[in-house]
Amino acid sequence: MEFVGFSISHIERFVVIWLRIRSNQHVRLLTKLVTTKKNLLKISATDEDGRIMIRRLKTKKQGDKNNGGPKMTKFETILVNIAAISVPLFAHRSITYQYTTPKHALLAAFVLLIMLKLLIESIRKKEFSVQLSYPNLLWFVFGMICLFSTIKVFLSNRIYFPFSVYVALYVILFGFIALYFSNRFTSKKSIVSVLLSFQISSLIVSINGLINFYTGFDLFVGESGRKFDRMALSSTIGNPIFTANFLTMVMISSIYLIFSDDYGWESNRIKLAKFVKWFVAITFLVNLIAFTLCLTRSEYLGFGVALLIFFVLYRTYSPNKSVDQDATFKRLHRTLKMVLILSSIAILIVFNIPSKLNRKMVITQRLQFETVASNMEERLVAWRASIEQWKHNKLIGEGIATFRIRAIDWMQNVIEKHPESLYVWGNFKSTHNDYLQILGETGLIGLGIIVLFIISTVVYAFKYLSKANSKDEIFLFLSLGCSFIVYLAQSFFSFPSHFPSNTLFAAFVFGVATGKYFNHRKVMTFEIKVKGFQKVLCLTAIYLLTIAVSYFSWTNFIAQVSYKAGLEAYVNLRAIKEHRNNLLEYRNFYEQKLAECDDEDVLVKLTQDLEKINKSLAKTVVSEVEMYQKALSNLIVSAQMSRTYGEAFFHLAFLAPGRSSEMTFDLLTGKFTSLRGKYDAVQKLIAPIHNEKELEFMEQVVKEKPQIAQQVAEFQVIIDAIGLLKTSSHSLNDIGIYDGIAKFSAAACKIIDRISETLNKEERFSKNIEQLRSLREKYFSMLLTYAKMNIDKAPGSWNVYPDRKNIDLTKALEGQDVYRSMAKAIFEVGRTDKRAIEMLLYLAEKEVWACKYMYEKGVWAVPDGVIEYLLQIIIELERTGQVDKAMQLKQIVKQTYEPAAAFVKEQIEKIDLSKAIQQYSNRFQRIVEDLIHFQVDEVVNGFRQTLVRLLEVVEDELKAEMNGGVFSKLLGKELLIILTNKIDVQTTDKILQQLSSEIPFEILLWERLKRFERMKEQML
Repeated sequence: MEFVGFSISHIERFVVIWLRIRSNQHVRLLTKLVTTKKNLLKISATDEDGRIMIRRLKTKKQGDKNNGGPKMTKFETILVNIAAISVPLFAHRSITYQYTTPKHALLAAFVLLIMLKLLIESIRKKEFSVQLSYPNLLWFVFGMICLFSTIKVFLSNRIYFPFSVYVALYVILFGFIALYFSNRFTSKKSIVSVLLSFQISSLIVSINGLINFYTGFDLFVGESGRKFDRMALSSTIGNPIFTANFLTMVMISSIYLIFSDDYGWESNRIKLAKFVKWFVAITFLVNLIAFTLCLTRSEYLGFGVALLIFFVLYRTYSPNKSVDQDATFKRLHRTLKMVLILSSIAILIVFNIPSKLNRKMVITQRLQFETVASNMEERLVAWRASIEQWKHNKLIGEGIATFRIRAIDWMQNVIEKHPESLYVWGNFKSTHNDYLQILGETGLIGLGIIVLFIISTVVYAFKYLSKANSKDEIFLFLSLGCSFIVYLAQSFFSFPSHFPSNTLFAAFVFGVATGKYFNHRKVMTFEIKVKGFQKVLCLTAIYLLTIAVSYFSWTNFIAQVSYKAGLEAYVNLRAIKEHRNNLLEYRNFYEQKLAECDDEDVLVKLTQDLEKINKSLAKTVVSEVEMYQKALSNLIVSAQMSRTYGEAFFHLAFLAPGRSSEMTFDLLTGKFTSLRGKYDAVQKLIAPIHNEKELEFMEQVVKEKPQIAQQVAEFQVIIDAIGLLKTSSHSLNDIGIYDGIAKFSAAACKIIDRISETLNKEERFSKNIEQLRSLREKYFSMLLTYAKMNIDKAPGSWNVYPDRKNIDLTKALEGQDVYRSMAKAIFEVGRTDKRAIEMLLYLAEKEVWACKYMYEKGVWAVPDGVIEYLLQIIIELERTGQVDKAMQLKQIVKQTYEPAAAFVKEQIEKIDLSKAIQQYSNRFQRIVEDLIHFQVDEVVNGFRQTLVRLLEVVEDELKAEMNGGVFSKLLGKELLIILTNKIDVQTTDKILQQLSSEIPFEILLWERLKRFERMKEQML
């Protein structure tokens, strides 16, 4: 029998649809009867009433596709959807500095609840079964490789070992999360609900980022001060790169939500479906604006490639496939298509034209050759560092998560081979290429598994597409698969796997795409069934894994919360100390003026100002004590919560010397636990291998000679500080560790000299003096070793890290110049010691070398950090009659600095000093006009005259070694003279602070260059 040209001889059931015929309305009914494997009849009609009745019939007969999988409970559905919204949004700068840490903790909590639910459910059943795809299996294999790689970490760094294990377990746990998505999301309705939840979270992320970008106000933080700053688009994700990556993945999946005809919902929810389509379309456009402003080249590339793959594969595999849809949304889809195309084109054009909308930051600028080349070279340094790491253990690697604690070592090798990359050296915590980082950390085996994982995923995708029957299923599958492609593509340029929101979405789309909903034919999939004792064992192992990851995640979270509070107090403490030092300078100045003044009225004014200064000083003393205790207590809690959180140990090291007064009191009262390494929480935090008990022999000496108790206490707190820094080095990648150990070692040598000088007067302490000399030799050698490491590991890059070599000479003299600070420490401790001179010559050679390659990349370069101390050594050698040694040293120094003559001269010739002076004078005038409203011309004219005169003094008269002769310091003193008796102390302080922070770069560079030339001439 045939009907409308189609055979129905194999049809077992027949469906008759009665259509209500309206007056004067012609009804057209076209029925297609198609035989499927399940012998289902599918009907489509063009009449509105017919469409509604057919949809109801289809819903009643077929329901939402479930493919025989276990039905998700409401508890799971709600929990997963809440996680999809809250994990990307759970971040706040008042909680932690790193946005990823709280997200890890929250995600772990959700997984723990879900696993508990599944554990209870599975225990009730006799048999536990899951479908495992080959790609998901390879994910687990990679996780086991990561776990195996921790053996290397255990052998080389047991302090860091727990964190490495945590990362390995986390990788395995994400395998189970993907497996959970594969086996539980067996209906389209459940899949769509999670995709919509991610749409909601992405919309909030984008809106928050855009508000922050245009107003400087963050919805979660408040005032951020990031107006028109690209970093404002970090929103709650943590970085514009990964914000763009998250938005890209969500935008790819939104294509399905906008143009699909079937969400797996009941037929009476058409209005809701239309609302969802408009909501997702608007979300797509808002996300596209934020995505465009993120200016992330790799995401532009990934988005374009993913869309191309999406449409090519859809056009290739969708023809001649069955269509489970009707024309309900046909008109709406045409409208949405036009809106999206036109709006997207408009967004891309508008935001690629320099304007107030984008603060002249456009895509084309990011694509300029110079910008791409600089960023690419920066990436290459990190990539090469991972290759250097891989060379040490090619098969299994150095251990998962070890790059972040050894990157400086590997980059040292890279910089030595490629000195032209000095200007892009960075304190990398990641390789910026997950595949290369996997190579370095897990070797060829780990990377091989990842390659197999990607290949198997691609093979699975093509096998599925070749067997798929429905266009809608292909549409949904490609939207999920191409979202995962974006994630894999970004992993080549950066590290999205470190961001829970991105990885959660990637695990979801991967798990669903390879899971039961699509893979009912079990393509590249096998089923695992366990029961009895095996079931109990498997479930227990999975749950213990979840508990372990949750424990690590939450302890790290709490540790970072305490660390943030401690570090804020630490920073405030430094600001209070700096303010106190300024007040002390003001007080000395006013006291001097008071002693010289004869005018009664002026005396009264000076006395009032001096009283205000003294009151402010008293407040700073109280604030300093309170802030110190807050910083110390919070950092101790942070270090106790997570022994692998090196940042807490690092900053504790610089707070440790503050305990000397308390320790002195205890020594004087006969309590010597501080010399035995069991004094307080700080000493107990030091790793046993670094907890030195070198001063136990001083117990008796302190009893017999109490006046050295303070010096012994100062020595002990320095030993504690060094111990904390060495402990931090096991789990922290920071160049400041080497800098700190070198400086503390120099301080230890100085204290030993003072103690020895006191004890040297009495014969009974001769044995103790020998022990002290042995300690001095140890710390002097440590100073030389760590000073060399400090320079070797980061010889350049002061364009990125100004604390390594600050253009402002005042800051450089205060320690923000590693060459100068290391040379000063060595000179003060070693003087004319042969080893000290050799190390200073090495530092000088290294500084000239670094300046040469930095200048070739257009960065300022003045090798003035070491020459000053070499000059002083020559003077001292001549003074002590060692003329030959002095002449020999002069000759070596001349050869060392000869290569610097050319680029120093070039820099001087490029500076227009008169223009810089005029700009600085104008800036001063604006500051004065804003803060005071009288005698403006007098004050400004006085400033201009002083400015010119001081620059002449700097050029002609000042000696290089005189710290008080620095331009900014002299300018501050002269301004005090000019402003005294004209304005109050507070306003004077504001003017001085603004001026000192806004000295033109040209003036600062000119001062450095002139000083260097003068020292070089004096040397020769």
